[in-house]
Amino acid sequence: MAVSTAVSSVWDDQFSRPDRSSLLAGLNKQDQMLVDRCLERLDAAPKVRSSVRWHGIPWRWTIRYETDRKEPVAFLIPEPRRPRLAIPLTAADLDRIGLKKLSKPTREGIALASAINGVVWTEWVLSSKSQADELLGLIAARLTGLGLSLPPGN
Repeated sequence: MAVSTAVSSVWDDQFSRPDRSSLLAGLNKQDQMLVDRCLERLDAAPKVRSSVRWHGIPWRWTIRYETDRKEPVAFLIPEPRRPRLAIPLTAADLDRIGLKKLSKPTREGIALASAINGVVWTEWVLSSKSQADELLGLIAARLTGLGLSLPPGN
């Protein structure tokens, strides 16, 4: 019987709660840049808090952003080689966004997302700076609907 020699990342280990820096250490340089861009903007949002939480498979250890009222804002899934950003959007959020202004891949991501109890659970693999900025625009619309704001980025 062959024994796997693959090294498990802290992202996979349900029984050992990682801190944020060790969770992000498994990302390559390109992915780290995109994740940092998202984290910097989200960390600057007033009345929004982050926490590292286990969300089960497939998300595993995730950086969850929520308002002081426990309303979910975004989930950064720092999977090595495939970091993702998930954004729960309501119908009102989607109305504020103006779907025609979004890129085709972002619109398709929304169209293909699962809707549960009136919330569309979108998720994208982070792939470029422009895509990250567009997704941060979705988060800004989400925060506007919650009476909050996302500070402008660079």
